[in-house]
Amino acid sequence: MSNIIKSQTQSRLSKSLPLISTVVLVGLLALVLISVLNLLEGDQLDRQRPKAQEGVIDLMSIDFNRVSSVPLNGTWSFYWDQLLTHEQISSDSETVGTPKESYAKVPHIWLDMETDNGQERQFGFATYKLSVKLADASQALALKIPTIGTAFNLFINDQLITEVGTVGQSQASSKAAYKPGIYSFAPPAQTFDIILQVSNHDLIWGGIWSDLRLGSPEKLHIEQLRKSFKSTFIIAIFITIAVFNLIQYSLRTQDKTPLVICVTCLLLALREVETAQIFAFMEAFYIPFELSLRVSFLSYFLTQGFIIAYYYFSFKEDYNQKVMYSIFALSAVYGLITLLAPLSFSSALVPSFQLLSLLIIIYTSYGLVIAVKKKRPTANFIFLGTLVFFSLIVHDILINLRVFDGVQLVSLGLVALIMCQNYATYSQFMIASDQNKHLSDELGLKNDELLVFSKSLEDQVASRTAELSQANEQLEVFAFNDSLTNTLNRRGLLQRATEAIKEFNAKSTPFCMLLIDFDHFKKLNDTHGHEMGDKVLAEGANKMRSVVESQGYIGRWGGEEFLVLLNQQSIEAAQDVAEGIRVTIEELVSSKVGMPVTVSIGVSQYTNNEPIEKTINRADAALYEAKSAGRNRVVITKQSLSTSELSSQI
Repeated sequence: MSNIIKSQTQSRLSKSLPLISTVVLVGLLALVLISVLNLLEGDQLDRQRPKAQEGVIDLMSIDFNRVSSVPLNGTWSFYWDQLLTHEQISSDSETVGTPKESYAKVPHIWLDMETDNGQERQFGFATYKLSVKLADASQALALKIPTIGTAFNLFINDQLITEVGTVGQSQASSKAAYKPGIYSFAPPAQTFDIILQVSNHDLIWGGIWSDLRLGSPEKLHIEQLRKSFKSTFIIAIFITIAVFNLIQYSLRTQDKTPLVICVTCLLLALREVETAQIFAFMEAFYIPFELSLRVSFLSYFLTQGFIIAYYYFSFKEDYNQKVMYSIFALSAVYGLITLLAPLSFSSALVPSFQLLSLLIIIYTSYGLVIAVKKKRPTANFIFLGTLVFFSLIVHDILINLRVFDGVQLVSLGLVALIMCQNYATYSQFMIASDQNKHLSDELGLKNDELLVFSKSLEDQVASRTAELSQANEQLEVFAFNDSLTNTLNRRGLLQRATEAIKEFNAKSTPFCMLLIDFDHFKKLNDTHGHEMGDKVLAEGANKMRSVVESQGYIGRWGGEEFLVLLNQQSIEAAQDVAEGIRVTIEELVSSKVGMPVTVSIGVSQYTNNEPIEKTINRADAALYEAKSAGRNRVVITKQSLSTSELSSQI
């Protein structure tokens, strides 16, 4: 009697499991659909933002305190076969050497464009320029730069923000590199220019491939953190399913389908790591340019082959064996070429493989429809996942082939396919477990191991998220400090000055500015080398710190110039501190580095309702007077001294 009751209970459980699994699967697919809709909504919102027109983008209506970031899409000023500076572009000269300007769509690749003689661009170099108009230039901004093909220099006006690789006019003089990132800067004015010098001599596509985004540093880092977390979640799904199928294969080695799925998921996880650029934005790992591209190409080519292998092993009766083997072999050949051939040749294969993928999708869909008509086990669920996946992969291929613009969605399609496939595999496994009690018991043990592994993987994801958060905090610290002298940088100093002005307005607490410049520093660099120059700056900053102590803040203003903000100090007290700095550097730094080192110092005191720029400018005027009077001295500026505006670097 008890055996009958036990058998009935097991029968009810076996009937309820498919229903429960179906509900879970539908729920997960609904989450994928919501993610797709969110991405499309974000893309639609970006399309409503202001666009660049003929090299100018008007962002005066954008409040970067409320908007996370804005894509700098549209038409930029474009100078083909020219590597130009801001000064050269801005020149009004009508000489023969005047830069030849045209306009180019961004993002785009050079194959989209034609030269004056009607030929397609492929390899070469160019300069992009975009004039940005802001309503408020006081807020710090940042640029999120994606992978650009293949080396670039980024300038804000004439200020170099970053160099990635070596930009050159030939393959011998250039060096490709892989370094997307978020680069902070202080807008020099309400209207400023973004200038990108780009060279490409390695891939068939050059230019700006993806959106450049402008926003506040904090919001851009948060935005990137969210994207990295999403990618980490997708990677965790792929790895979990890979391990789950590996366990299934270990229990039933005669069935090759779980093994194929395992390899496919590992390739998908590897591709997601590369395409999401997680390591690049963490800046904790350096991925060489060539390695990154080879991983991208290899995972793309091989994934296609293993997906085809999965369909063949799942529905052998509905596909032609020779055709499927040929597709898998072709995928392997593409992968082998990626490993052995130059990158320029491997990249040239991508468009042809994308067109081949469209044919593969048509053939695979045809066989899958036959499997559904013949009511093959699990064919309905595989068809559902395949429909989502193929729809999104066709969408992305058409984007890559430049048929239309849009956001990449294929990773979510892969998640949907893998979920449906995993459900189908799970259903087959449950049927097999009903037929073989011993296998069912062993599966239970393996599932327990999988749960432990999944928990461990979740802990690793949480740990990685914490590390990303910590790295973001460190980036904030780096944004306000000068790494060479271990003092504040320009942004950090201006922030402290803003706080001092607030205290002055509230309590009438005086404060002073000391602008310090190392005398004959260029001569020192030319004579003794930049390494000695760096040593003098670092040692000088250290001695300044010993004199100032808790009285204020020290920062590197630019080059060999330092700015000291003295809190709660009168002009007379500030003069004493400045004299102390001058004597200390002349005596101690000279002794430390083994050569005479002196500084000239200009001193000014903040006055009521005065922009901080004027206070600094008066200190600069006093510094100039000290230089003119013979250097190695302290000069106090007069409060009534007329001043000009700070340079565009402020």
